[in-house]
Amino acid sequence: MACWMPERTLILATATRMAVELGLASDFDHLVNLSFGRTHAPESYALMKRARTWFGLIILEQILQIDAGVLLGLKITGVRRCRVLLDRPFSTWLDMRLFSQVELNHLLTKINESLTGDEVLETVQHARVDIDIWYSDWKRIMVSSTLSGFELPSLLINLTVQRHWADAVAMCRAIRATGVQNIDLMSPDEKQILVMAKTSLQHHLEVILTEPQYLANLKYAMDFVWAKCAFCFLLLLKLTRLLPENAQHADLLSRGRQLHAALAKVCGYGSSKVYLRLLQLSIEKFEYVENNGGGVQSAADIDAFVPDEFIFEWDFPGLNLFSSQTGWDMLFDQFLLGDALLMGMDI
Repeated sequence: MACWMPERTLILATATRMAVELGLASDFDHLVNLSFGRTHAPESYALMKRARTWFGLIILEQILQIDAGVLLGLKITGVRRCRVLLDRPFSTWLDMRLFSQVELNHLLTKINESLTGDEVLETVQHARVDIDIWYSDWKRIMVSSTLSGFELPSLLINLTVQRHWADAVAMCRAIRATGVQNIDLMSPDEKQILVMAKTSLQHHLEVILTEPQYLANLKYAMDFVWAKCAFCFLLLLKLTRLLPENAQHADLLSRGRQLHAALAKVCGYGSSKVYLRLLQLSIEKFEYVENNGGGVQSAADIDAFVPDEFIFEWDFPGLNLFSSQTGWDMLFDQFLLGDALLMGMDI
């Protein structure tokens, strides 16, 4: 229920309290210890179900902490030990998706806690190395595991999507930590980080568009996944506008329409429709500027377009970035020009 309802925080808190009362928090450690001894211990199957439930809570809790701005209530240690369970008879291919997600969310939590305004490029480089190691490890595990079977393509697609998402968000959070929103006031290192974020978002878009099955599987995806799709494209549009080197706006808008059409086919109820509409609005706003040659008011409207869902529902970074050359300074110039003309001044 927490995956699809606005009251997700309250529901998750209730589930977490129940899980703690049931002792699920200690079952993972117990299961790992058993796996080093009696591989076919009768209680292993029951413990695995309880561990899966606990990990599901951990993932939701970390999503809320990282992406919705809620303080972290749960922490887990020894996350990588979950890998020893993958060659046991009680594991399935879904456990690879679950465990890899637990590791990534744990890693993103650590990265988020380490971000400060100091030596931001070095911090980002370390974060990217950690994310690359996570991706390489799990790609190797999935390719070599007998659990993968026919699900291997799906596993690898999801892994790649998660990697590009993690890269882009970590870099944008690093920029947020500097406190600088105007790219014209940013240092070369900070601009370089934004260029890398834009590249990661481009890769993210390419992967989901070239793998139709990924989008088809979003029919029952949680609100967070739909929010990510809408946010990633809107942020890519904004960064392409703010960092226009070699930008192909028409091609990007065409891909946005392709993405919207694919998501419209699987859009269900509730929040998925909200985020589909936000994606459509993003495309329409940027398409208007592209087809009409821009304009001061249109530029300011785009710079100010930060949907409430990405402020109050999710704490996604980057949408408040702007350029003084294309936004508020132009409006100020227009204001001065209008006053001067009203006063009959020769400009």
